[in-house]
Amino acid sequence: MKNQLKLTIAFQSLALLLGALCLLVSCDIQENNDAEPETLVRIFDNDRFNQGFIPIDVKQTSDGGYLILGGSRVDSSDFMGVYVLRADAEGNFVSDRLLPQSFVNPLYNLIQVGQEYYFFCMNNSNLNTRLMRIDEAGQVNEVSELPFSYPLYASPDQGANGFILLQYDRDALETVVHRIDLTGNATSSQGFEIGVGDFNVEIPIFNHLTRRGRQLPFLTGFTDNGTYFFNGFYNYTLSLVFFNFGSNEDVEPGVVQGFRDERAISALVHLSGTSFALSRYSFGSNFILPQVSLDPAGISSSKDLLGNPFPELVPDARILLKRVDVNGQPILLYASETRAKQIILLAYDAATGALLNTRRLGFSNPYEIGSFSATQDGGLVVVGTTFVAGRFPRICLFKLSPEDLQDLVAQ
Repeated sequence: MKNQLKLTIAFQSLALLLGALCLLVSCDIQENNDAEPETLVRIFDNDRFNQGFIPIDVKQTSDGGYLILGGSRVDSSDFMGVYVLRADAEGNFVSDRLLPQSFVNPLYNLIQVGQEYYFFCMNNSNLNTRLMRIDEAGQVNEVSELPFSYPLYASPDQGANGFILLQYDRDALETVVHRIDLTGNATSSQGFEIGVGDFNVEIPIFNHLTRRGRQLPFLTGFTDNGTYFFNGFYNYTLSLVFFNFGSNEDVEPGVVQGFRDERAISALVHLSGTSFALSRYSFGSNFILPQVSLDPAGISSSKDLLGNPFPELVPDARILLKRVDVNGQPILLYASETRAKQIILLAYDAATGALLNTRRLGFSNPYEIGSFSATQDGGLVVVGTTFVAGRFPRICLFKLSPEDLQDLVAQ
């Protein structure tokens, strides 16, 4: 009887303890729900269960929401269709649209001009390039169709009055760079011979275009003295090429040579003069160089650019590099994907080249980097691809607060 009484008292005490603990936890959960989370995370699931969605680029709109340019497989093409998603300031889904299947191959970047956003894609029928415009409500309109097949990459031109477009001319076997104005007219074009060698560039180019293989690090841009550059195939090698529009064809451009598509520069930002920040890959290894001098008029090889190896990145990693401002401090922000299937951010001091900090995003599911962009509050928005149940590609969004970003650059 005594033992039974002791047991009853013990159970009553345990019940009281568990009740108090549940009350404490429920209060804590309520407080956490009422608090604004520093890092917002969203995964945009979709009722099209057998269809995958990937992000191409993201921009914050004037109302604090997010406009995401993406891609999705379509039945009528080997190329990805064009997908546009709108989210509100809290990252909640607002609307989405999969464009008609005649619009395919959406290119990186989503380029903001005023309150409108532009991107390039391709006509699925004749393979011509299309310039598209999106307003802040996510409404998409075609601006113009250009007679350039197989577009590869686009970026803002000098003065934000147009675009730089990189194209593969299959007939001429050339890489061509175009300057395009806001109405879709080509104001300048320059072609660079790919040539015929022991390497068939068409295989990696089409694997890139169809997204059935490795995404190649095509790039375009310009330096502070007006020299243009592109990262693309030249002399049947993926190389960084410096040039001026309208220059004499007898004048050889400045080149940082790669080797086929197996060794190349993977990201690049011009700092000033001959100073650049970049990353490169070589036969599976990845290297980051936050400060390096390049001669835009010379001939060199990317293998001579040593840099810091990063074995935690996936082989031949896709790396994004942008210069962002954090409390007045210029920061070089690299984004990529680790072997552990997380998105990684690496912050470097733009003035000294010193590594400040790293941040990993994503857990449980595998994650791949899509793009990132600065936000109006001094934070950062990052979009990527995650795989729900390990098999369904879905777009994910991370919003880093200004405090998150300050922690990232703190030493």
